[in-house]
Amino acid sequence: MRAWLITIGLLVGVFAQAQDQSSCPIPRERVPTSNCTSGDVKRNIKVNVAALIGAGIDADTMLDAVERVQRHSYRPCDLGLEVTERVKESFQRLGYFCANVGPIALQQNGKDQYEIRIHVHPGVQYRVGECTFTGATLLSADELKSALHMKPDSPFNTESVRRGIENVQKSYAKKGHPNVTAIPVASLDEKNKKIALEIKIQESVASQ
Repeated sequence: MRAWLITIGLLVGVFAQAQDQSSCPIPRERVPTSNCTSGDVKRNIKVNVAALIGAGIDADTMLDAVERVQRHSYRPCDLGLEVTERVKESFQRLGYFCANVGPIALQQNGKDQYEIRIHVHPGVQYRVGECTFTGATLLSADELKSALHMKPDSPFNTESVRRGIENVQKSYAKKGHPNVTAIPVASLDEKNKKIALEIKIQESVASQ
């Protein structure tokens, strides 16, 4: 088990819509539980990570996760929750969908300054499996795959899925169908450690 001395600050993440069809949850769009009230505002709170500890995590993956969480702001009332969720999201963007973050130890050591120790259990890294489309008649499968732009066998990244879905919808809009929606449904192949995507295209509104 390795310990990494890292300083991190500000965090955020977005996940594409998905449905879990296995024992390992595929992240949905995150709606975290909040301890905050309407009067609580985000501030530039600094977090010094005294230790980010995980077994089997290579240095590049650890550093990539750290870089991804150094960008945003916290509310003191949700600091522990946000740190946990953002670190988890960082690993899930690299395909570690069963990543477990915790326990954490949080201690304030100055105004808007906190020290934290985090344990990360990344689990298995999943890769891109088969991508299929249903309900599409206005664009060909090749056009849709080109717009989705998911590289087979690459680490499965929900941020890339979100961008791909946006590109699919933009492709329809360019052909005069701005109201078409594309809904990704993901399923895990536990044996081969891959995630397959079915993109459900809803074109019915396009003709209205």
